[in-house]
Parts: sequence; structure tokens; C-alpha cells
Amino acid sequence: MWLENLLEFRETNKQHLNFKIELHLAIYIMKILKDRIEFKLTKNKTKEFLSIHLYDEDKKRSLTSLTEEKFMYWWAIERYDEIISEEELILSGFNELKEKVLLAEKKTKNPQILDSDSEDEKGKKLKIIQDNNSKIQKLKEHLKKESDKSNIKLSLLSQFRMMNSTNELQKNFLESVKIIVGY
Repeated sequence: MWLENLLEFRETNKQHLNFKIELHLAIYIMKILKDRIEFKLTKNKTKEFLSIHLYDEDKKRSLTSLTEEKFMYWWAIERYDEIISEEELILSGFNELKEKVLLAEKKTKNPQILDSDSEDEKGKKLKIIQDNNSKIQKLKEHLKKESDKSNIKLSLLSQFRMMNSTNELQKNFLESVKIIVGY
């Protein structure tokens, strides 16, 4: 889920954001959280406060209303664990593919060319060896492409996982959200 949101943002975002600017970072995080968290500015006679609603993964139903402290807990513990789980799925998927490629490489039996073989037999065996080497090379190229894709995905998740990693950064984020939502 988190990876989908990060990739969707990457593809659809038209706004130039500089993550060194707190409001820009808050816009980014809010867009990534849009399917799980809703921020609203609620006013009473004396004060404005931020209401935070946590939804299920399909945003079909509200799971709970969060205080700022509970949001900070959710961000640091639950969201963090969800991202770690996604990273583990990507890694295990890649490792399974890697094992399959290695197994296919090990299972590939190349015939031995013997001095006693006729020229025709040598040619056939050479062709089999070349075909096998070509297939193994294609598998390795596919593995390399998948490795690159997995690394990009893991990097995106890791960067998002480590965002706003302190209470102070979280408080700054929530202050920025109040400004954005109130604007």
C-alpha cells in the first residue's frame, strides 16, 4: 500500500517540492497519507485544533480519531512496521527470483565435446552450449532488471519510513498541516 502511494505520487505530482521546506514536506506526506489519514481543522469559540482520522487501507471506514500524540505513535510504530513489512515482501520476492535463476543455472547441463565426436556432433553440442549460455544470460539480465526495480522500491520505502523520525519533526509536521489545512 505504501509503495503504491509513493509510486502514484511520483507519477502524478506536478508540483515542485523542496523537502528542506517544512510546508513542502508536509504537502508531500499528506498526499502519501491521503488514503489512510484525514486531517481537518476544527474550531470552537476559543481555539482551533487539528482533528486526525485514521481509516482502513481502503478508506472505506474510519477506524478511529487520533489525538496528535496517538498520531505520533501511529507514525512511529504502526506505519513504520507496515513499511518494514512491505520492504520484507519486496526482498523475499526478489530472493525467490534469485534462487530460481541460480537453480536454473545449476540445472543447466552442457554436453561435453569429446575428441571422438564427429564434426556434426561437435556442432550440435556447441549449439546446445551456446543456447544454454544465452538463456542463462537472459535470466541474469532479467534478474539485474528486477534487482534495479527492487532497489528503487526499497529506497522509496526506506526514505519515507525515515521521514519525521523525531518527536520534534512530528510536531513541526503537525503545525505545518494546520497551516495547510487552514489555508
